[in-house]
Amino acid sequence: MELAIAPCLHRPLQPECPPNPLRKRLSSHVEETTLTLSDPDRIEAMAEDMRVVARKRVHHAGLVVCAFVLSALERSVSTEGRMLDARMTYQQLGGPDEVDPSL
Repeated sequence: MELAIAPCLHRPLQPECPPNPLRKRLSSHVEETTLTLSDPDRIEAMAEDMRVVARKRVHHAGLVVCAFVLSALERSVSTEGRMLDARMTYQQLGGPDEVDPSL
């Protein structure tokens, strides 16, 4: 039985196509907008305004949303893997490790 050898994958240092001037001009605006919209406190305030959050207990709604968005962008193939990624991301962003059973 012969084993297949995977080819060495790497990207060239120079892009294959010439740089797009539109991309360069828009990138700073897209970055600024993304950072503004992904602010956890802003997301939580919007959720309260829309009456999505009924009670504040342990979890920060804005951090939960950011964690789910980031885990979705990781392109995991399984739903369970995405949920684990979201949980780890939530904890890395400053969310609590566990829910207090007395609440």
